Amino acid sequence: MMKPKFFLPLLAAVVLAACMFTSCNEDYDNPRMKASPEDALMLNNFIWDGMEPTVTRNSTGEDFPEIKFLVRFQNDALPHTDRKYDIGVALYDAANRCVRKFPLYEKVALRVDKEYKMDDKIVVPNDIADGKYLLKPICRLSGTVKWQDFNQADDYALGVTISGNKVQLKQNESELFDFTVDNIADVEEDILEDNSLKGTFIVKNFDDKVLSKDIYMMLITIDMNDFSLKMDSEFEHPEQHQLMQLSTPAYGEEQVSFEFSGLDYDSYYALTYGIKDENGEFQDISGGDFFIIYTTASAPE
Repeated sequence: MMKPKFFLPLLAAVVLAACMFTSCNEDYDNPRMKASPEDALMLNNFIWDGMEPTVTRNSTGEDFPEIKFLVRFQNDALPHTDRKYDIGVALYDAANRCVRKFPLYEKVALRVDKEYKMDDKIVVPNDIADGKYLLKPICRLSGTVKWQDFNQADDYALGVTISGNKVQLKQNESELFDFTVDNIADVEEDILEDNSLKGTFIVKNFDDKVLSKDIYMMLITIDMNDFSLKMDSEFEHPEQHQLMQLSTPAYGEEQVSFEFSGLDYDSYYALTYGIKDENGEFQDISGGDFFIIYTTASAPE
């Protein structure tokens, strides 16, 4: 009896994604649709790995201490063939000119459509002049000469500002959002314990000022008979959304609890988060990363 419940959420996810994408601009240029072997590595995330915002050295004649970063990416080459790549990072100046390459790996075999993680570090040498720079992941097909940026490298570039004996590190995003559902009884199939949903919304603020923002958790109903979706896009049904008024400290983290009750038994729901736009309508900012859950078949005894 459990096996159908494993496959149905996957199908619902496809339907949900299709419906959400139809609201986007039809001229949207999706880089995943045309990635050639030379520029096929798609960047999914690029963040400082446990670094303090400021790194110091004793004198301008010394290199700076190591700075650590984490890269998540995947191979989206068309046609779908596994290939070998050389991978590294590069430092770009304010005019987007590459001032230093840091090759890190050679002949890395990358399977198609599989996410990889690169947790590494570099040393900024003492001959790099004061100024503002961007750090970006770079790659090339093994055996070729030309290095180039990962796809979407500009969107995730990390800020590096050198001033005398200090390096100021800037996260590519001023904030990162995530959430967990805390009352799941069956983790493999994301089945709730009862007809309520409780979770924790997590905010990480990488900026040097307090993050004040209103975020809404949005509950989406999925009808598994015809796969129709119900989302309170105009905020007319308070039971389907929850406002979280964030005030996350500079370089800090905040966790906010949320809860939806009165869910139907033996039903599928999707959970996402977003903001209220200038028209008073819900705007999803999760990147389409919907979380689908299933309520218990009947009320607990």
